[in-house]
Amino acid sequence: MSSTKALMVALGVTACVLLSGQPLASADPPAPLPMPIDGLQAPGLPAMQTLGPAIQQAASDPTNAASMLMAAAAAFTGNSAAPASSRNVATAVNHDNLRPARGNDN
Repeated sequence: MSSTKALMVALGVTACVLLSGQPLASADPPAPLPMPIDGLQAPGLPAMQTLGPAIQQAASDPTNAASMLMAAAAAFTGNSAAPASSRNVATAVNHDNLRPARGNDN
């Protein structure tokens, strides 16, 4: 009689679990991925991606950062194989560096 009672309890519990219809876990759907940034939204992005490794290297060595960035800018300015946007950024860096430093009065 004891095994019959245990079987009935087990069947009852199983039926309750199956008929409850509640999922064991639920989650919100993942958020959609953001749209990639294109050249119209960020026209200098390709240049910054090209110059990115030089910027990272300069950031890791702050004492020589200015000279490293200037060397990278000079290399991109004279490199005809570099993208035009990279050469433009490099030219701007070189031009900005040639201007005399001014105080905070701008």
